[in-house]
Amino acid sequence: FIASRTVQLLQCVFVIAPLVVIWLALKSNSSQDLFAEPVCGSTAGGALWQLEFAVGEALWWIILGVLSSVGFGTGLHSGMMFLFPHVMQVVGAAEACKTTEGLNPWYRHPCRLDCSTTFGPKDGSTVTMLRLWSIVTIPCMLWGFGTAVGEL
Repeated sequence: FIASRTVQLLQCVFVIAPLVVIWLALKSNSSQDLFAEPVCGSTAGGALWQLEFAVGEALWWIILGVLSSVGFGTGLHSGMMFLFPHVMQVVGAAEACKTTEGLNPWYRHPCRLDCSTTFGPKDGSTVTMLRLWSIVTIPCMLWGFGTAVGEL
């Protein structure tokens, strides 16, 4: 038991801690273009900004899922407050933009549901049930995973 805890501590100290230090050094000193935020309709953002954003977005939905099963203490369900309205906003934006190509459905993204990021045919041919389902699947699955974790 003690040996396994020691191995876990060493993994944390020698693997995770240096990665965090490297990440913070890159973010604060150099490589500002890697952490550049996107400009809607123009640039997609730096590679490390996208990675940082993806991790933050995943944690956002997982934590909301955990809070959904644990409870806010008010009786409100986080799906009713965050996930279901988000799904409806994605559907509404796809219908308003008349395309799903390039539509950014992420909840915390600066260019969220902005029609200036879309491309392709704007005749409504890409706004299908299957395409809309594929756009909102990842947030729904992450939220569901958080709900399952919260039940444990």
